[in-house]
Amino acid sequence: MTENMIGLDKEKSKKISDKLNKLLANYQLF
Repeated sequence: MTENMIGLDKEKSKKISDKLNKLLANYQLF
């Protein structure tokens, strides 16, 4: 159970970091 939770957290954090990277890239364009 905990292993599954950790796996989900890793996937979530990866998606979040991807979103943040996209936001930063957008800010750098302006």
